[in-house]
Amino acid sequence: MKTLSILSPRARQSFSRVFDGILLLVLAQCAGKYDINPTTPVPSIQDVAPLCGSVGDTITITGKNFSAITAKNTVRINGIQSVVYLASETYLKAIVPSRVGSGVVTVSVGDAVGTGPLFSNVPRGTVTIADTYGFFRGETYIAEGIAADAAKNIYTARPTSGRIERKTPTGTSTLYAGGGDTGRMSGYGNDPGNVLFNYPLDVAADSKGNVFVADAANACIRKIDPNGTVTLYAGVYDPQYARPIPGFKDGLRTEAFFGYPRGLAIDKNDNLYVVDVDNARIRMITPDNGNTLGKVTTIAGNGSVGGKDGPALQASFSNMQDVAIDSDGNLFVTELQEYPKLRKVSAAGVVSTLVKGYDDVYNGCHKKTFKLANAMGVVVDSKGTIYTSVYAGRDDNSAYAYKVIAVSPDNSVDVVAGGGTENDPIEGIGEKAYMPYAGSLIMIDDVLYLAANTRLLRIDLN
Repeated sequence: MKTLSILSPRARQSFSRVFDGILLLVLAQCAGKYDINPTTPVPSIQDVAPLCGSVGDTITITGKNFSAITAKNTVRINGIQSVVYLASETYLKAIVPSRVGSGVVTVSVGDAVGTGPLFSNVPRGTVTIADTYGFFRGETYIAEGIAADAAKNIYTARPTSGRIERKTPTGTSTLYAGGGDTGRMSGYGNDPGNVLFNYPLDVAADSKGNVFVADAANACIRKIDPNGTVTLYAGVYDPQYARPIPGFKDGLRTEAFFGYPRGLAIDKNDNLYVVDVDNARIRMITPDNGNTLGKVTTIAGNGSVGGKDGPALQASFSNMQDVAIDSDGNLFVTELQEYPKLRKVSAAGVVSTLVKGYDDVYNGCHKKTFKLANAMGVVVDSKGTIYTSVYAGRDDNSAYAYKVIAVSPDNSVDVVAGGGTENDPIEGIGEKAYMPYAGSLIMIDDVLYLAANTRLLRIDLN
């Protein structure tokens, strides 16, 4: 400015300070009137409907302080971003993403975040055939129990052929143990080349590569070590009968008696849990510790048949089928008789009933009603969702079908896969898939595997 150029340097400096002061005052007055750095209002979520759903379902979020511009709203369920396809300042519509899990719903507009209620994810399974069990001596024998080891090999117990088979992660299936020589298929024997089981119903693998077998009709637990050597692990051999004999006794594993061991589970410490059907008890076998043999103890069941809940050693069970354990030490067991049930034995030693069949009708998130007729296999994931294979009524109650259901941590019950008729394909999505049978369940990398008669089914959860 020419006016400033005629002033002395000191005068120009003083004028500049005055000018800067006037400019700051003007800006402060404008900021108070026009808010040149406005704060984005925090979104407020009043309702989310529905509060449960599967991948691809639409949820409607109502509230205030949303953006009418769709792209400016970010909806997350359990921290996973959803697709918002419709927006106003008071409501949003979003699509449930895959593998979302259960968790809170949030809405973000800029840096402002509003938190809503808990959304329960209902897994929807895509069923494919992972393996078809081959023929043995001209006949096809069903698969019952399955397990996986740390290397992701899958072991299958085939009771009527007395065989334990192994499927590698690359897809190769081989006989792992049992089946006897060219003559007998069942019985009792540990001799290499002539190993005999008598109706093996389940398997479990520990962290050292040992595979344990619930040798039901031999009233014992057998072990297959990583070298393929088969031994009597728990139970008492009787030379008179040339096999272990049934009974009931806790103590050292080599001195304990079992009735009809069926379901097996193993925890992170290699404790082995055994569903002892004839003794109506759940037993635990601790691993050997140096020269000290593992011990068998009863952790649930009073020995009588029934459905009494309460303290574990006072509770009663009936025709237990399978057992699973979560990372917190809670056990989950399925039963068939009296009432088909899914029950929990808490780590604190309390038995409760989660799902009960016949008389109770379950109406899940998608309003698919069914009655539970039988409860078979069971497995629990890292988020606390329990999956169980069941024989259950269809929506119209016209017939029964095999399904896999999910019991969420909030105790809601929904169908994951299965329920189709014999006219439907085995492979399919959700309830369109037909399951000819539903035995034991396992989970590998968040994928379910189901023993289904002569097939191993893979169920990818979306």
